[in-house]
Amino acid sequence: QQQQQQQYVPHVETGMEELSMGVFYQWLGVVMVMALHNQYKLEDFFSTRARTLFWSPPYLGELLTKKQFVKIMKTLHIEQTEEDPFVGIKRLINAFNTNMKETFSPGTFVVTNEHSSLSGLSSSNCVSTASSAVQKQRKSSSSSSS
Repeated sequence: QQQQQQQYVPHVETGMEELSMGVFYQWLGVVMVMALHNQYKLEDFFSTRARTLFWSPPYLGELLTKKQFVKIMKTLHIEQTEEDPFVGIKRLINAFNTNMKETFSPGTFVVTNEHSSLSGLSSSNCVSTASSAVQKQRKSSSSSSS
């Protein structure tokens, strides 16, 4: 209980009873997804229009409604002081980093979704690139141990 009370929560006046941490994390996740797909407009992410090969923004309406998203965006207040206008952002980043250290444990290889990548690599190319990297690492390990 005490640890949960010490978490940093930005002040949000939404007109809702209170913004829960769960809804805040959903909002933050939506913002991150939108940043990865910045070629689309806000409306596109909440549109129920059928996705096609050439137009396929992630549908985020299952997490938040567009109205909820905009309301949080408009009323989000990050703490500022004259000494440090970025104090609220720093606290938010520190809380995020602390949470990642406590909950995320990457393996030897971390795979990302190349669909959102601009590199143009196909899945098979990514696999062969990863395989080549593993083979190079094995060769260098065996040659250095000889």
